[in-house]
Amino acid sequence: MRRLGFFCDLPHGDPHEVALSAVIGQLDEQVAENVTSFLRQGSVITPTVGTRCYDVLSGKHEDIGALEILSDGTWAWPSDTAYFVEKYRALVPNDFLQHAERSGWSPFQLIGDRVEEAARELLVKQGASSNVATIGSAEEAIEAARAHLIDHRKTVQSSDLNAVPFERGWLVGFKTPTDIEVGQIRLGGLVLIVDCDGTVERTSASLPPPVIVAKYMSKRRD
Repeated sequence: MRRLGFFCDLPHGDPHEVALSAVIGQLDEQVAENVTSFLRQGSVITPTVGTRCYDVLSGKHEDIGALEILSDGTWAWPSDTAYFVEKYRALVPNDFLQHAERSGWSPFQLIGDRVEEAARELLVKQGASSNVATIGSAEEAIEAARAHLIDHRKTVQSSDLNAVPFERGWLVGFKTPTDIEVGQIRLGGLVLIVDCDGTVERTSASLPPPVIVAKYMSKRRD
């Protein structure tokens, strides 16, 4: 999975990537229009709750909208990338331009298992770029969460848990159909955060899951 738009000067950016401020005004207007259309048609592979995108180039820091990660199965990008391409004509990789043009400026739509597969590929890519061991599948995230629970004297079977990709890791919770819905999978009861490096964080039991997720995403933004 290749990535674009994770500019290092964005709160959700990659410190190894180029700065957004260094690439503005470098796309032809018609090309920028085509790229913007392509990016906005991508399939959401990693939903987020409680994280907003802001215009970091504007003195007013306007709210752009909720952060989501989109993909066409080959490339992945944050949802605010289209905004920066449209408003500031931010440069995108030439390889991506060629790919999008070959696709007729219309991304391949991901459905069903292909969504989770794309999210998993992105997590593996992020882990590899950080030189850390990765949790690359829902099954691995569940096993990491299960081991954490067992270490804390709570017996649980893998079949009792669900996992969904979430920003740079996974959310793992019990299959009880209550509390919080992420994508097409519901997580109930205790919710654990499993980072792609294998770190497991137990969320506060005193907070309802939607607040937990918002709190988690806010912490990641900081």
